Amino acid sequence: MFARLAGISMIERLFVEFLAQDKDLFARVNGIIDPLFFDRELRKGVEFIQEHASGYSALPTREQILAATGIELQELKDVDERHQKWFIDEFETFCRHKALEQAILSSADLLERGDYGPVEGDPVLMVHGLGAQLVHWPPHLIQFLQAHNFRPITYDNRDVGLSSRFSGTPSFILDYIKYFLRLPINSEYTIDDMAEDGIKLLEKLNINQAHVIGTSMGGMIAQIISAQYPKKVKSFTLIASTASTPSPMNAPSKPVRDLMLERSKHPNAQVEDIIKREIKIVSLIGMEGRVVDTPEFREETIRNLNRAQDGSGYARQLLSILASKDRLKKIQKIKAPTLIIHGKDDPMIQLKNAYKMHKLIPHSKLKIIDNMRHLIEPEILTQFESDLLDHLRLSS
Repeated sequence: MFARLAGISMIERLFVEFLAQDKDLFARVNGIIDPLFFDRELRKGVEFIQEHASGYSALPTREQILAATGIELQELKDVDERHQKWFIDEFETFCRHKALEQAILSSADLLERGDYGPVEGDPVLMVHGLGAQLVHWPPHLIQFLQAHNFRPITYDNRDVGLSSRFSGTPSFILDYIKYFLRLPINSEYTIDDMAEDGIKLLEKLNINQAHVIGTSMGGMIAQIISAQYPKKVKSFTLIASTASTPSPMNAPSKPVRDLMLERSKHPNAQVEDIIKREIKIVSLIGMEGRVVDTPEFREETIRNLNRAQDGSGYARQLLSILASKDRLKKIQKIKAPTLIIHGKDDPMIQLKNAYKMHKLIPHSKLKIIDNMRHLIEPEILTQFESDLLDHLRLSS
């Protein structure tokens, strides 16, 4: 039975099959069931089961569920106490996580944000990358936007900074094996969920339409925002990102990958160890020749650690990337004017990804920066600021 757990939707389907088959289990968990917790295609089935149980004091048959909702459920055979205990534990955890997601989506109050103004400026939603807090956005980029009367709006993605946290601990060895074997990976939330967070934040701020800038993982999130909510997006700027599912053939360089795995396994290491790790990673993904190990960099790293001392969300965000499906078809639906910016020597996301996205996103423009890797240093910004400004102004 458990061999069928290939992805989030499969697990949800298995939950529904348990609910539809065992009236005692249904009675135990009915108080925490919300149909909105489930994938759209399963919602009708959950609603029908609840309504039938309430009206007839009995569970519907699988045939009745199929006739009423079109959902075909399988009979679970050889279910014993171990399976029932697994269901109770996993389903309660599933409901807790989904309740937290619903809280985020309903209000966006659990997302920490920075609205830099000016209030009358054209809003720019800035979606950051893996494990990055809102304070990691380069000040020179924020100031550049403000100087040209744009209103930068940054926020901590779920699970990092001061935004709401999840609590699961990924199984690194198992997930790493799955990654290299190209097998499905389960994650506590998805890139699509994080895109919904961004949309709800705009709604919370009463912003009907905004420019969207996404970098790295933030670019993945912003692709979904731009494709699924075209009326919300004035323009789309995609920096150092990809629309492909990560794979061994399209992965960060080995030194970068090793440091990412190290951070995932030991998110809350000793302060000095974290500083050394940050120095190593920035030396690899920042401009070649950049001097990183400075008193200023160390002080900034400590300030960021003090702002958000729990770094465990990095691993869960990374897992959401590895578990995501590619967006190659989805980005073909993007209607907003799109500027793609990518470093020629990016060791995190290979340059070929930028060319592929440029080919697929209608009427997009591509800017390759010769000495850029993955970060936006002041020297890098000067090489594309005129392109960015023209892009934003033409869409305002």
